[in-house]
Amino acid sequence: MFQIHVEEFAKRIDDHIEDITKTSGMERKKKEQLIIHVVLPKLEKSITEWSEVGEASLVVAKLACAGICDAITTHAMELLLQLVSRNKLGGKADKLQQIEEIVRRSVTSGFFSMQKPELLEKLVVVFSHLLILLLNEISKNNHLHLTSKSEEELKGVVAKLEKRYRARSQPKKAMERNPQLKLALDVISEAAERISEGSSRGEQHLEFLKEVNSVLESTDDPTKSVKQLKKYQKKHSNHSWFDVIFSIYHIHGQVWLTKTFKNS
Repeated sequence: MFQIHVEEFAKRIDDHIEDITKTSGMERKKKEQLIIHVVLPKLEKSITEWSEVGEASLVVAKLACAGICDAITTHAMELLLQLVSRNKLGGKADKLQQIEEIVRRSVTSGFFSMQKPELLEKLVVVFSHLLILLLNEISKNNHLHLTSKSEEELKGVVAKLEKRYRARSQPKKAMERNPQLKLALDVISEAAERISEGSSRGEQHLEFLKEVNSVLESTDDPTKSVKQLKKYQKKHSNHSWFDVIFSIYHIHGQVWLTKTFKNS
């Protein structure tokens, strides 16, 4: 059982997920343990390397959103957050779109309502990163866009998240516990609007990102980069909050990469 080749498992990930969901008892436990102790550690190893992760990103996204068990969902969600934070999704816009679709549909499906609050909050943060990456690609490519059906689904996701986290008093505790959640909700709402309007709305934040990159290139120290960016923002206060947040997400990935590199 534990001698399975992870590469072969990845090629048939949809079949494996369907097989597990149809299994119960000890047999299901064995298959879950296989993913926990063999598949996920190997995926994690590939993600922490500097090369592109390729198809592993799709496997991680599917495991994170399959709802197989808490242990698998939690571990895969952590890996997915690492992937989107460092923008290592294989370097292709089509792969990014596939992963965005997987996460988007997990929010609109029963998966979302069945998960623990902490996992849902992490999923929201992951989705905010994905939309910024997707907006970045759409802004650079006039031929890249979501289908009308996907855009409608995206609007439905925004409405569902707004209803869950802003229309009731209980979720306010979630925002107090997780400051990233409110920011992620704001980013999702704005990014969804810009994505629906196509590449024209993206030119401003791409130009801002170029300027931010020129600031960051002056030092390899993430702490100094943040200080320099603060000075830059004070001099260029005409940019929208979203452009600033876009740059912060970008820096977040750089800091994560630097930390990983130093610890490796």
